[in-house]
Amino acid sequence: MQRTTIAAFALFAVAAVALAGPLNPPAGPIAPTNKTLSEVEPRIAINSTNAPGDGDSRYIIAASGSYYLPFNVSIVGQSAIHIGANARDVTIDLMGHTISCSILSTAISAAPSALSRTVTIRNGSIRSAGGIGTPSGIALADISGVVVEDIRVEGTLFGIITGNDASIRRCDIRSIQTLTVDAAGIEVGSGSIVEDCRVVDIAGSGINPGIRTGSSSVVRDCVITQATGGERGIDAGSGGIVERNVIRCGHDITPFTGIDSGGASIIRGNLIIATASATVTGITATTGTTIQSNTFSACDTGISLGGSSDCLVTGNHFRLSTTPVSAVNVNSHIIGPTIGSGGAAASNNPHANYVQ
Repeated sequence: MQRTTIAAFALFAVAAVALAGPLNPPAGPIAPTNKTLSEVEPRIAINSTNAPGDGDSRYIIAASGSYYLPFNVSIVGQSAIHIGANARDVTIDLMGHTISCSILSTAISAAPSALSRTVTIRNGSIRSAGGIGTPSGIALADISGVVVEDIRVEGTLFGIITGNDASIRRCDIRSIQTLTVDAAGIEVGSGSIVEDCRVVDIAGSGINPGIRTGSSSVVRDCVITQATGGERGIDAGSGGIVERNVIRCGHDITPFTGIDSGGASIIRGNLIIATASATVTGITATTGTTIQSNTFSACDTGISLGGSSDCLVTGNHFRLSTTPVSAVNVNSHIIGPTIGSGGAAASNNPHANYVQ
């Protein structure tokens, strides 16, 4: 019994030494890594030393580079971060910090420039209590190719506004009170992509869509809820794609349109839901638009084609809609047969539109 115990202890000791590594460190002094601070953290901190501001802006980025915000910022009556005209390529990482705005402030802005340039902003929050002098969120309307990722904006005059060729991903925009202007939660120029975003409660005077795009843009996999006002969910330019979005109207303040699209577009796989007594039109489209596989719940009019022509309308599902499809020039469109479904489908036609 004693021999077994001694043998087991010896085996444990050998195993412990093997797992722990050598007991003696290698010979010689500990060598430095020879890395400077800029090599350890190659980005530039946004502070009064690296980005000194002026009366209009707390911090001004004057040169191209990759920047990060090392702390929360509160501002009144100025921009928190302003990108100068000569800063051609700029990346800003908010590092999870919050820019708090009040009274005529702008969280992130940029000077107009003749240079071709790019701006990327990611990973943080912009907040305001709203009210008189409501500040603005990200104001980059004069810059093309902007990328905004993982940003939350709440309570400002508008959420995110950019120029053409923008990419907006995984952003959360809510409680935008537009007051005297027709602003959107997210507004981008032509050739842009907005995806995986959530927009809640864009209210005030004007149309106030959750998302507005220029021509040849894509909006997909977004969730838009309008419960305190707003006349549109998505206001899309011509020649684009609007797909797989969920749009909900929960107010009775003004007539509401889920998706209003320009011509020659594709609108497919969206869900538009009315949960209040506002007059709701699911989709309004113009000439040459393809509208397929959308679901409408309690919309007064599912699809309104107005006086347009050459639209394709197939495979849609209308539930509790007074008028599934409204069109002045019915014979100029291709519209799948309307089938009332009660139990088994009454048609094998793959292009049929079903009404319940």
